Amino acid sequence: MDAPPEWDLLLSAAQKNQPDRIKEMVRSGVSASHANGVGQTALHVAALWGN
Repeated sequence: MDAPPEWDLLLSAAQKNQPDRIKEMVRSGVSASHANGVGQTALHVAALWGN
């Protein structure tokens, strides 16, 4: 199952250390608990990139 496009934006924001953008997206209803194809959430991606 493909991730919704907004989740790709959430992952990108997590990777780029954009907490304000992440908050805005989560408040608008984007799921922060969605996992990618290898089971990583936005939190995993942020940690992987040192954010």
